[in-house]
Amino acid sequence: MNVIFRYPFDQIGCRAVVARHSEQNTRVIRIWRALGATQTKIPELRGPNEAEVVAVLTATLGGKANSGNVSPNLAQLNV
Repeated sequence: MNVIFRYPFDQIGCRAVVARHSEQNTRVIRIWRALGATQTKIPELRGPNEAEVVAVLTATLGGKANSGNVSPNLAQLNV
């Protein structure tokens, strides 16, 4: 799995890979966490009572995005 996610950085030269998924998709949340992505939950983006999670994986910070730039209205996901 790690080889697949290294491709955008090593072969294409991307600085970040971003994904959006439901807060209810725990399998995807676990995968992005294992890859070292920073995940931010945005309340009710998918509708009433369902948040969306934005996962960001960066090459320059070793797979960890800078969480210091997270808006106070957004919650860092610790699932």
